[in-house]
Amino acid sequence: MESGTANQKSLSVIKLLIDECLSVALTHLARDRGFFAEHVTYIGLGGYSDWTLMPIIQRYDFLFVTNNRLDFLKLHGALDVHNGLIIIVPNVSRRQQIALFDRALDRLETLPDLINKVLEIEGDGTIRVAFLPAPPTA
Repeated sequence: MESGTANQKSLSVIKLLIDECLSVALTHLARDRGFFAEHVTYIGLGGYSDWTLMPIIQRYDFLFVTNNRLDFLKLHGALDVHNGLIIIVPNVSRRQQIALFDRALDRLETLPDLINKVLEIEGDGTIRVAFLPAPPTA
């Protein structure tokens, strides 16, 4: 039982902010799994532009979850340090979002962190984790 409690504590340190383009059900799924999670609409940020959300994401150390791939890859890639980005690549139904996000959380739980990384999940469940921005090559 103690190891489960320790796991819950480590998951609660990861703070997820879920974009308005994704279902609020993802927030409930993350919370049920022991993560701290908010949805932009729950905290009064619905309708905010992407670049307006970025200082909030940074200030409160959120790991951002979205399917707005191009914009947030660019915004996060311009930062020296960020807490990570999860992208559900396809624009899919609520039910499929939940299933894909559940798999993404499974993968997230196996990683030490997502600092300066992006986790992308495709419609077929394929997951890629990469540095963002990419580290300089020698």
